[in-house]
This record gives sequence, C-alpha cells and structure tokens, in this order.
Amino acid sequence: RGRRLPDQKPRGPQGEARRGERKEEAKAEQAEEDFGNLGGLREGGPGFDDSDGDVEEDYELYSGALGRSEAKKSAKKSRKQQRVTMTHPPLEDERVEGGSKRLINYEIEKNRGLTPRRNKDLKNPRKKHRIKYQKALVRRKGQVQDQRERRDGYGGEATGIKSRVTKSVKL
Repeated sequence: RGRRLPDQKPRGPQGEARRGERKEEAKAEQAEEDFGNLGGLREGGPGFDDSDGDVEEDYELYSGALGRSEAKKSAKKSRKQQRVTMTHPPLEDERVEGGSKRLINYEIEKNRGLTPRRNKDLKNPRKKHRIKYQKALVRRKGQVQDQRERRDGYGGEATGIKSRVTKSVKL
C-alpha cells in the first residue's frame, strides 16, 4: 500500500508542495521574460528616462498600435457578419402568378393571437342566463324544501324524521 509505481505522481503534502513550488517558479520565470523584453526600461531601472524629449516618437508608436488594434477589431467584426449572413439567407418575396403579392389570410386579418377557448353555450346571452338560472335552482333546493301538495290529512313524513337536520327559518 505504501509503495508506488514509477509512473505515478507522488501523493500527500510533499507532492502538493513540490507542485506548488514548480508553479511559482514558472510564474516568476515568465514575469522575468516579460519584463526583460522592455530592454531594461523599467521605472527606476538603468536606461529609464522620464524626460519628454521624444514625444513625436512616442506618439507614432502609440498611433501605430492603435491603428493595428482598430484593424484587428474591424476584421473580426466583418468575419462575424459573414458568418451571420451565411447562416440566414435573405427571404424571397412571396409572389402569386400575376406578379402581385399574395393576399393575407383570416388569421392575419383578425390578429387575435393566443386567445382562450370559449364555451360554446355561453355565446348566446339568452342561453347563458337560462343555464345560470338552472344552476341557481339546484343550489336553492339544498337550502329550501319544496312545497308538496296536501292530500287527505297528515300522512307522516315521507322520508322519515332526521334528528340532525334543521330546516327552520330564523326570525
């Protein structure tokens, strides 16, 4: 368990430390190379000149860099536009045999969009109110008992007496 094969990386804190040290060393070397390209013109270093004697040369250097940057951006933008136009070809005008444009259809003319489905019974107001009245009658039958015709005297309760049901009207 403690042995490792030659092709395996070391584990544990020692291996982590070694890898971290190598990364830091590589970063330091890269930074030295980057600053070395300045030719020793680091601020405070040898060969650094803070005087404004060569303003024209500095301006030419800056304007050249700016021009290259603008050219690069415009080339990138044109490449992007070419990709967009290739994927979306322009649509042709829809024409009928007579050379005129086609007529609009019912959906375009009405311009209703996504409307909810309406109940067919509720289109006619008279029928709508008749249905509402029938529903109200059903609800009322649960509240009030119908009057029955009287026959020969009292024959008792037809449905029986329920002790838990009260149908009286409060005054």
